[in-house]
Amino acid sequence: MAIFNSNGKPKLISVDMDGTLTDGTPFWKGRPQPHHGMIDLVRKLYEGGNHIIIWTARAWMYAPETVGWLIEHNVPFHGVYMQKGGSDLYLDDKAIRVDDTLTEEKVWDILNGKI
Repeated sequence: MAIFNSNGKPKLISVDMDGTLTDGTPFWKGRPQPHHGMIDLVRKLYEGGNHIIIWTARAWMYAPETVGWLIEHNVPFHGVYMQKGGSDLYLDDKAIRVDDTLTEEKVWDILNGKI
């Protein structure tokens, strides 16, 4: 299901890589495992007509490995933005913390402006 902005265009959704689409294993220490629940949600958002950007703090030199991982795990996306910068804390008015309390229903409610 596509969620549209007030201008009638599909929503642009940025999705973090490590710790969101992956289990959080540092990619420089091993092969991160997929977080299947989040990948399924991203797939539904993509199939619904929304625009998906993978947004990661990984350096550009890791772009081929990053895109390879996304393809290997069937994560659909329209683009990849690398090197967002690593931080201990992100303050953002549009962020959703990915944890055990995040449900697909909550994501849809946020996108629909119910929360």
